[in-house]
Amino acid sequence: MTVDFAVVGGGLSGLATALSAKRDGKQVRLFEKNSRPGGKVKTLHEDGYVVELGPLGFLDREPGFAQFRQDLNLDLIPADVAVKKRFLLHQGHLCELPSGPLSLLSSPLLSWSGKLRLLAEPFISSSSKNSEELSAETVREFARRRLGVEASDRFFEPFVSGIFAGDPEKLSIAAAFPRLHQFEKDFGSIFRGALQERRRRKKRQAAGEAVESMQTLTCQTGMQAMVEAMVSALGDKYLGGTGVASLHKEGGEWRLQDDTGRTHHAKKIVLALPSAAAEKLLLPLAPELAGLAKDIPSPPFAVVVAAWPREMVKHPCEGFGFLIPRSEGVRALGVQFAHSVFPSQTPPGKVQLRFLLGGALDPQVGELTKEELIEAAIQPLKSILGMTAPPEKVWVRQMQPGIPQYQMGFGKRKAQWQAVAQKLGNLRFIGDSFQGIGVPAAFQSNAGY
Repeated sequence: MTVDFAVVGGGLSGLATALSAKRDGKQVRLFEKNSRPGGKVKTLHEDGYVVELGPLGFLDREPGFAQFRQDLNLDLIPADVAVKKRFLLHQGHLCELPSGPLSLLSSPLLSWSGKLRLLAEPFISSSSKNSEELSAETVREFARRRLGVEASDRFFEPFVSGIFAGDPEKLSIAAAFPRLHQFEKDFGSIFRGALQERRRRKKRQAAGEAVESMQTLTCQTGMQAMVEAMVSALGDKYLGGTGVASLHKEGGEWRLQDDTGRTHHAKKIVLALPSAAAEKLLLPLAPELAGLAKDIPSPPFAVVVAAWPREMVKHPCEGFGFLIPRSEGVRALGVQFAHSVFPSQTPPGKVQLRFLLGGALDPQVGELTKEELIEAAIQPLKSILGMTAPPEKVWVRQMQPGIPQYQMGFGKRKAQWQAVAQKLGNLRFIGDSFQGIGVPAAFQSNAGY
C-alpha cells in the first residue's frame, strides 16, 4: 500500500504533522525508531512528583491549537498565576523583572539612561536599513539597535539563552525570533507590534472567534500524556520501535526500507528528525541536502531537577523562575520553579527546581558526569536560594543533540534545501526548522525558559 505521507520521527513535530495529515483525510504512516515516543519530551512520576526532563510545558499562542486540543480531548491545566513573576540574577541577588513601564522605572536592573533608552524603543527608526539588511542581523545586533546595549545585555540575551541556549552573536533574528523581526517590519517597533497583536486578539475574542490564550499549559499528568494521546489517535499508523534505514525515489513515489528489512511506499516524505539523524539518512540519497542538514548545530543540553522540603530552601521560589546572565559567573542558564508553575505536580511542602545547562556557549556540558552536572547546577546557587541541605531527590537528563541553533544564514540554507528537495519531489525536513504541515509552533521541542 502506498500512503500519502510517511513521517520519519516521532517527536512532537512529527506526531503533530502526522495527526494533521490524518485529520485532513490523508493516509499516513509514522516511523519512530525508539520504543518511547516524544523526542525531547520525557516525564517521570515518582513519590507524588511529576518530573519533566524535557519541556516543562508549552505556550498556547497558535490559533489552530484549540482544534488540536479538542481532537485529542486533552486534559490540560494552566500555569499558576504566580508565573507572572519572573526574576533575573543580578549581582548575586534575584531581582524581579519589570512587567510594565511603571515597574521598569523603579527596577534596579537598569540605570536611568538604560531605562530611558528602552522606553524610547517605539521611536527608534529602522528607515536607514532595507528589508534585506534587517533580515541579516544577529540577535545581538537587533536587540542592541532596538532596545539599547544595556537592556539587550541584561534582559534580552539571558532570555535568548533561556529559550535557545544559544549565542546571540551567531543566532539569526529573522530565524530565531521571527515575530519580533516581523513586528519591526510591519509596525516599526517591537512594542507597537506587540500592542497591535494584543488588540487583534481582543477584537477576535469580542467577535466570538477562538483565540490563543497565551497561557503556559501542560497535561495534568505531564507532557508525556500529550504524546501518548497523539500516539493513541494515530493508532496503527504509528510504528514505534521501527526506524527507517534508507530512502529511495522510484518514479513518482518514495520507497522506505525500515530497520527490519520491510519496504514501505509513500507519495510524500516528511523528515521530523534532528539534523544529525537527517544527515545520515540523506547522505546516500542527496549529499547536498545532507550537508545542509549538517549545518544546523544542536549543542548538548542538560536538565537537572532537584527537590527539597520547603523548610530547607529559604528563598520563597514563587513565580516562574529566574534567568542568569553569563556575567554572573554561574554555569546554569536559568532555573524554573516547577512547584510554583504547576503546583499540583509537586507534593505539598516540597520545592521542585529545574536547572538548565549547556547550549552553544557551554557545549562541554555534554562531557560531564551525572554527579558533575548536579554539582555545577546546584552548588553556585546554594547561597542565593538559601538551601540548607542537599536535595532529597535529584533527576538528571543529558540531551545530545540539544536545542537546534538558528544561526546566521539559516534562511539561505533553508531556501537551498527547498530548491534541492523540489527537484527530488515531495520531501520536507521539519526536525530543526519546525516548518511542518499544520504543526503548532508551540511544540518547538526545547526544554528552555
